[in-house]
Amino acid sequence: MKFVTPLGADASLDRFSKARAIEHLRVLAEEIGGRQEGSPGLRQAAAYIKKQLELIKERADSKFRISSIDSQDSDPSVLLNGHFDTPPGSPGAGVCGSCVASLLELARLTVDSGWLPPRPIIFLFNGAEELFMLGVFG
Repeated sequence: MKFVTPLGADASLDRFSKARAIEHLRVLAEEIGGRQEGSPGLRQAAAYIKKQLELIKERADSKFRISSIDSQDSDPSVLLNGHFDTPPGSPGAGVCGSCVASLLELARLTVDSGWLPPRPIIFLFNGAEELFMLGVFG
């Protein structure tokens, strides 16, 4: 088995960069920290994710659809989902900051590479998944 060497922050924009994803994770887990429902951290994380998506949108075409120009709203889509809240007492690097960081880098990659998938891709970022521990630990 051959392993792929992870790419740094200086990687070409048409490649997934582990370093760019890790930077999102660092912001979420270290700068923001705990992101429980109702906490300032959850609101800060939502604002961070929104800002990152707005930066990606600035580089995208005017429709900011991550799909072919011919796709319709009724076409089958691919849903990619990551929750940005955390269980109590956790900075949320593994649950689920790494998911959010990867999705942000995938959204950036899709726009910056110019690739148009044959079907729409929906990037969903949601909170309150860990509320009352009914999420991944339920």
